Amino acid sequence: MFGSYLKNMTVAIVLLLTFFVGYFKPLYNWDMIAYVASAFHMDGLSGQQLSDATYDLVRKEVGEERFNPLIEGDYRSAVYKDPGSLEQQLPFYTPRVFYIGAMRFLGNLGVDYAESSYLVSSLFSAASVFLVALILKQFSVSVYMLPLVVLFSGLVQLARYSTPDALACFFTLTAFYMLISGRIYYLMIAAILPLVRTDFVILSLLFSINGVLERRKLIALISVFVAILLYLVVNREMGNYGWLTIFNFTLIELDPYPKDLEFSIYWKDYLRPYISTVLNLTNHLHGLIFFLAFALWHIAKKKVSTEMTVEDRSLWICLVFVVLHLLAFPTYMDRFFTISAIIGLIYILSKVREVERF
Repeated sequence: MFGSYLKNMTVAIVLLLTFFVGYFKPLYNWDMIAYVASAFHMDGLSGQQLSDATYDLVRKEVGEERFNPLIEGDYRSAVYKDPGSLEQQLPFYTPRVFYIGAMRFLGNLGVDYAESSYLVSSLFSAASVFLVALILKQFSVSVYMLPLVVLFSGLVQLARYSTPDALACFFTLTAFYMLISGRIYYLMIAAILPLVRTDFVILSLLFSINGVLERRKLIALISVFVAILLYLVVNREMGNYGWLTIFNFTLIELDPYPKDLEFSIYWKDYLRPYISTVLNLTNHLHGLIFFLAFALWHIAKKKVSTEMTVEDRSLWICLVFVVLHLLAFPTYMDRFFTISAIIGLIYILSKVREVERF
């Protein structure tokens, strides 16, 4: 009885701390400007009216001292001064349909878009903590490991960003919980992941492959078909510039006018991000987590030659997602891979527990 109370208190404390850190210590990253502008754009604003509404609100939220760095530098200054440039940034952000929808929902409740940009992250990071606790139980790992997983995976940091990553973490962890607990609903969640982050269509595909391996071929095929359809429709409707533009803009040279961006013709410009990504990952805590999780899976597989468990398949979905995502978009932003780090850490803890048991 007392032990159960302590476990519930542990979950509640970590959950509340995650929320409060996110809400009261937001990072005020530049993405706030882009997502606030996206929300206003969905409301029908454009041109100078859109620019004024966006920057006035962000300035009011962050204060003058923190606002100035958001408009300094060649790229940020050009976007700030030219409403046309600001509008050209939006196709990079408007495809995050669920996140902008959540911001607008809070806006209808009286929360301004600048505040809602990190309030959404705080709420869904806190909700993700609860899901991590449920997954720990499925892996037979003590809930007292929850603070460790939340801290070292980077989940607390997600709560501070004005980005859709916490929302994406929540939906993906929900899918993993459904998968690990043997519920077919994970394929339904996988189908709508592109509405959270379009690049998570990779996860939709991997979940569907798992569904085929579980002999749920029909619903798995329907799931991946819906996911790909949503991916194509969202990108088309939101005017996504395409992979080459995103690659050149993000990884080669920021341009205030991406609509007219000229692509690099030098192969070294395309190779360099892959090399730096490998180096960054090897020096990142996530890289160590992925390596240890894979090593423990390999050791266990050699000692006990059995079929892949649902826990093994969950780990492999995460590891393959990291590889495929980095092949498509070679930069290691840890907020993209927090989900993989969470599952990897829990997998490591479950294997350590197995060793202790023997």
